[in-house]
Amino acid sequence: MRKNERPLVSIVMPIYNGEFVIQNTINQWKNQTLSNFELILIDDGSTDNSLLLCNKNEKEDSRIKVVHKKNSGVSSTRNLGIEIANGEYLVFSDQDDNVKSTLLEDNYNYAEKYEVNVVKFGSVYRTIKTIDSPNELIIQKNELFKKYLTFKKQGILANCWNGFYRTSFLHNNKILFDTDLKFGGDDQIFNLNLINKSDKILVNPNIYYYWNVEADQHHSTKFNVGRIYEMYQLFQKQYSILSSKLPDEDIEEIIKELAFLNWQRGIQELFHVDCSLVKKDKIKILREISDSRLYRQWISFKGINLLNKKGIYRFVFITAYKLNFFNLFAFIFYVKKKKCK
Repeated sequence: MRKNERPLVSIVMPIYNGEFVIQNTINQWKNQTLSNFELILIDDGSTDNSLLLCNKNEKEDSRIKVVHKKNSGVSSTRNLGIEIANGEYLVFSDQDDNVKSTLLEDNYNYAEKYEVNVVKFGSVYRTIKTIDSPNELIIQKNELFKKYLTFKKQGILANCWNGFYRTSFLHNNKILFDTDLKFGGDDQIFNLNLINKSDKILVNPNIYYYWNVEADQHHSTKFNVGRIYEMYQLFQKQYSILSSKLPDEDIEEIIKELAFLNWQRGIQELFHVDCSLVKKDKIKILREISDSRLYRQWISFKGINLLNKKGIYRFVFITAYKLNFFNLFAFIFYVKKKKCK
C-alpha cells in the first residue's frame, strides 16, 4: 500500500493476553493476496507481552496500526475499530484464528461485482462447514428475516468474523456491537441490525475463516450468574428489532423460538457443574426470570407439536416450570449432558 493511499480493507483485531497466539494470526493477514489493507490491532489492556508484540509488528509493516486502551471488553474494542477504520470495507478477526490467504481479495471482488454492503462467507467451526450452499447467492431482506433462525443455525447470521462489510454502511447506519451483552449475544444483535438495515446480502459459501473454538470455550463455559439474566436481556433486544415486522406469522414463530431458547439457556446455567448456588436461590432466580413480561407473553403450550421430539421436550420443559417441578429441570439437563458425551 502506497503512502497516503486509502486501504481497500480494514481488519479489526481485538487483542487481549494473546502473546502466544497473535503472531500466527497476524502473519496470515500479512500474507493476504490483496495487499492494500490496514490491520488494526487494538490491545484491550493486556497484562502480558501482547502489546510489545503488536508494537514490533507495527514497526515492521506500515500497514499495521496499533491502538492501546484500558480493558473494556471485546464489544467496545470492536466498536473502536469500526470508528477508526479507514478502509472501504471492514472485516473482523479474533486473535487466535486462522484465515485463508484469498479472504480479502475474493470477498472484495464479490462485494464490488454484486454491489452489496455485506458479504457473508463460509467458515469452519471445529470440522463443521457453516454455509451449506454450492454457489454464491443473493438473499433479500424479507427472506433474511423470515429464515433468520435457519441462517443463524447455519452460521451465516451467528457471528461477525464471517463477514465483509462496507465501512460507510456501518457508519451511516450506526451499526455497532452492544456493550451491554458480555457473553456472546453481541454478535447476534450486530447481525440482526445488519439485516434490518440491508436490502440484501451476498452469501459466499467458500470457506475462508477457521475459528479456534477451544480457546473460546475456555472463557465461555465457566459458570457466571450474569449469563442467566443476560439471556433475557438478549431476548429483549432481539424482540425490539423483530417486533417491528409484526404482525407476520413467520416472525411470530421466530420470536416464540427465540424466547424459549433464551429462557432454556438461562435456566440451564443454574445447573452448570460449577454453580454453587443452593436450591432455594436457584428456584428464586428461576421464578424471577420466568415471570418476566416478555417470557410470559411468548412462552406457552400454544402451537407445540407433540408428534416430534422437539415438541415433546418443550412440553415437558414448560410443564416442569408451570408445576414447580424443580427436580425435573435437573433431570432434563442431566439427560441432555449424557447425550452430548
